[in-house]
Amino acid sequence: MDLERDWFAASLLAPDTLWKLQAKYHGCLRETLAWGNLSATYVLTASEETRSKAAATKTVSLARFCQYTVSYCSTVTFFGRGLLELAPDFLHHYQEFETESWKIFYRLPPFIARRSHRGKNKGIEALVKYLELPDRERVDMEGIFKTITSELGYLGVDQHDIAAFVMVFVWA
Repeated sequence: MDLERDWFAASLLAPDTLWKLQAKYHGCLRETLAWGNLSATYVLTASEETRSKAAATKTVSLARFCQYTVSYCSTVTFFGRGLLELAPDFLHHYQEFETESWKIFYRLPPFIARRSHRGKNKGIEALVKYLELPDRERVDMEGIFKTITSELGYLGVDQHDIAAFVMVFVWA
């Protein structure tokens, strides 16, 4: 699709847009890495400061930390907090899809790739709900997604297929 390439080049290669995306991502990453904001999703153990002034510690799963942090910050960068407020389980479903997405791309049948298909389908359902919100409730959605959704809608593509396209873009 030639339009797709043009959308990405215009939206993601323009220096001002790229700097804005990087700044949003960096801000989210900084917030996520604050000691008090470390997520139970990847913290395995935690201890509080002791009377002897021993520092508080947290042990994290590096794999879960990376997976969660990258997907969380990307989601917030692309959609603001609106998607996660509407669909709090979006990250869980997205990560369920992402972990075994290779099974889908190798075209393994759904009975072998149940977890990935379930995560993909739930993620797309959440995106459909989000994209059906009025524009005033999606003001933090990045320009590339505004372009994709409006142009594909103009071409007559249904909301589910638009959400699937967005899901693949987020995954990529």
